[in-house]
Amino acid sequence: MDWTFVEGESSDGKCVLELVDSEETKKAEEHPWVWPFEFRCTYTVELTDGELATTMKVENLSESECTFTTGIHSYFATSDIDKLGIVGKFKGCTYEDPVQDRTKDPPTPVDYDKDEIKIAEFRDEIYKKVWPSTVTLQDPEKGDLDIISDGGWRDLVVWNPYGDDKMGYKTFVCVESVECDPISLAAGSSWEATVNVVPRK
Repeated sequence: MDWTFVEGESSDGKCVLELVDSEETKKAEEHPWVWPFEFRCTYTVELTDGELATTMKVENLSESECTFTTGIHSYFATSDIDKLGIVGKFKGCTYEDPVQDRTKDPPTPVDYDKDEIKIAEFRDEIYKKVWPSTVTLQDPEKGDLDIISDGGWRDLVVWNPYGDDKMGYKTFVCVESVECDPISLAAGSSWEATVNVVPRK
């Protein structure tokens, strides 16, 4: 679906995008993955001194409860994926690898035993209940980048198509803020999640 630029809520350094229900989003019988609900989704991106701040907000405008999952598919440039470290409070969290565990739905959760993720093979993994916390991308050439979530988001996905030269796997990583488990939202209520990106000097 196309998002709309909300001019009245945007300003210098601040961009607000909006997605609302339509006839297309309510075609639940034809497309069971879309919502039969009235809603407003806003995504705010604000550039301030030394930081990029983002907020995702979901409002249930229908007369009944709704459930949803959501995520931000964020890409980060890297100088060399082989030298990148992804550091955070990962030790003790459970993670799922839907690629390696295709025969099971849902995948079998495994306890992760390190506070660092290194990428040396294809990665598409879900790390549960990592947020709220700070996850740092440690790049020896670009410097460190803190990804900070203080609320809303709970899960984190790491994705990289390691070995795929056509996709330029060496130069990027996806570190995504997600909600994998369905969120229940009462009629007329809202849910909000933030994530800020801060380069370390």
